[in-house]
Amino acid sequence: MKKVLLALFAVSVFAGVSFAQASPIKLSLIGDIAVPNTQDVRGLGLGIVSMTDNVVGLQWDWIFSSIGTMQGVQVGLVSHSRDFTGVQWSFVNFNNRAQGVMLGAVNYAEDMRILQWGFVNYARNMNGLQLGFINYAENMRGVQIGLVNIIRNSRLPVMVIANARL
Repeated sequence: MKKVLLALFAVSVFAGVSFAQASPIKLSLIGDIAVPNTQDVRGLGLGIVSMTDNVVGLQWDWIFSSIGTMQGVQVGLVSHSRDFTGVQWSFVNFNNRAQGVMLGAVNYAEDMRILQWGFVNYARNMNGLQLGFINYAENMRGVQIGLVNIIRNSRLPVMVIANARL
């Protein structure tokens, strides 16, 4: 799994060279104060607070990042994306639609596929695995493992240790 993610990341980073309108690197201080001030990054985005429309590669922000469409790895204190594919590793993660792995203290997604791993996990529609102290899903197709596991639309909506709806 590590080799697959590493290969995906390497391809994403080096693919930026072949796209003329996309920047291979973006350095952001806050919002539009960035070099270059572009909304399409295919490679590496680094900053304190950044807001970008599209990122393919690695986005690493110290405080907050908000990305429209993200494919790759997103790291920071608070990370947000409307459409996310890859690995999101932050203290707080929140997404409209996510496919991949969310690692954080608090993970929130409207539509989530694959894995949420954190202290508190919330998904309106979950398809995969939730690992955490408190796991909540309104609609679930998968497994929850944690102290409190809630699947709202289930015959047994609240369970301790594990809950599943297949």
